[in-house]
Amino acid sequence: MRDHKGFTLLEAILVVAIFSIIGLALLSLFQGARSGFDAAGTQAFMQRTGTALVEEMQREFTKAAALQVASCGPQGAMNKAVMYLTQTTQAGVVIDVPRCIFEWSTTGDPGPQIYRCTLSSLSPGAACSDTPENLLRSWNALSARANVATQLVARNIFFQSVASLPNASGSPSDPGRQVVSPLFDLRFDLDIPGAVYEPSDSFPGQRFAASFTTRN
Repeated sequence: MRDHKGFTLLEAILVVAIFSIIGLALLSLFQGARSGFDAAGTQAFMQRTGTALVEEMQREFTKAAALQVASCGPQGAMNKAVMYLTQTTQAGVVIDVPRCIFEWSTTGDPGPQIYRCTLSSLSPGAACSDTPENLLRSWNALSARANVATQLVARNIFFQSVASLPNASGSPSDPGRQVVSPLFDLRFDLDIPGAVYEPSDSFPGQRFAASFTTRN
């Protein structure tokens, strides 16, 4: 046994150095893959949330008995709210339910949100008769990476009435193309400012846009 040689100090240092380099490379690869996975998951979450919100509003607006872009609830700014009249049946009786969807931010919100409430009446400036519901938070059951669901904000929300459609020249003065039923355009951007997965990169938001009209 005396003739058997063990590892020298230099050999041991070389082995540790090699394994350290391999370990750091694997760690960097893992962190990069995780960051990409988190970013992709967050982007998908935001896409699903925005799409679900647009579809929810479409269901509400297309069956509305009346529709008007006007200030309502706590929102008094122009083009930041829309009020509409829905109908529901209770005990065989049809009841009119005026509602408002608007941009707003309350204590605890990370930024502007999209709220919905029932109105005291269908008139511009009417106040909410119940506690407003945060439509963005209502879709937070959808999977999201980490806690980004609580950081979601809506920016550049804009409701715009459309009085007529443009003719071939681009001018909306053709009386044959006047809009008979209420029609309005909506756009909003969803963003998660706190979601930064790489120090040199910021998380891009997404814009959603749609046109709505009643079918009644």
